[in-house]
Amino acid sequence: MLIRIENHQRSVYDFEVLALAEALDVDVRFLLGLIDEPKARPDSEPS
Repeated sequence: MLIRIENHQRSVYDFEVLALAEALDVDVRFLLGLIDEPKARPDSEPS
């Protein structure tokens, strides 16, 4: 459950980070705190 991740009650696996980035249409590096801008993923196509 997402709430358990948000409350630091469980870890996030690598495949979950990718799935979250795809669902949110952001770069994985943004979710990991490596970049500041939630840029669209490089492989995403404009709508």
